[in-house]
Amino acid sequence: MKISHLVTVQVLFVSICLLFSCGLPSFTIIEAPVKTTPTNATTEASFNAPSDTSHIHGYEIYYKIYPNNSPKIASDRELFNIENPSYAWEFGDTKLVKNKFHRLQYGVINAETSLKNSPLISESYLPAGTELVIEVISERDSSITANGSNIGIPLRIVFEDNILKHFGSNVVSSDSDSNGVSTGELYSISFVAYSRRHMIETAYNNSVPVFLGTINNRLN
Repeated sequence: MKISHLVTVQVLFVSICLLFSCGLPSFTIIEAPVKTTPTNATTEASFNAPSDTSHIHGYEIYYKIYPNNSPKIASDRELFNIENPSYAWEFGDTKLVKNKFHRLQYGVINAETSLKNSPLISESYLPAGTELVIEVISERDSSITANGSNIGIPLRIVFEDNILKHFGSNVVSSDSDSNGVSTGELYSISFVAYSRRHMIETAYNNSVPVFLGTINNRLN
């Protein structure tokens, strides 16, 4: 058994060396965004850039729509709670995609948008320790503010129609992100963010995702 275990370890070591085409690889774990959403917030979700952004290329933000006050919100929040004994250490968007979160967009509909931005929010917008705030009040009163500057309107992308929509309007059951919400029904939106590294993206080039908070009582 000991010999078999040694062989397994040697094979793994050689595989890693081949993968990185040089000696022992070095990893730098990048810091995750720091949640700053106020506890009693009803219209916003926010985070600070971490104190060390030297290896960070930018930030990705995902959202998920729920029927208003759905019990699923609490269970999804626990997926990102590192103090939860059953927490699964998954980096980047792995956990988000599995649980049907959608990548946020921003910009202005029918004008410049973030559809091709990679990462979604560049580190140039957020120096170390500065804050990004997503605010959703109504279709005409929503914004993303980075380090005090408005950089656009938070938007959804509906894949069936391949169009962008505001939060707060036109959520219908056929939308790819509606998650059971029908037109005219109150709904909630949860936001999650993670940091991306300066290199070709793989799961381990990203931080763990951080649950930012939930905006409730949005009406179509």
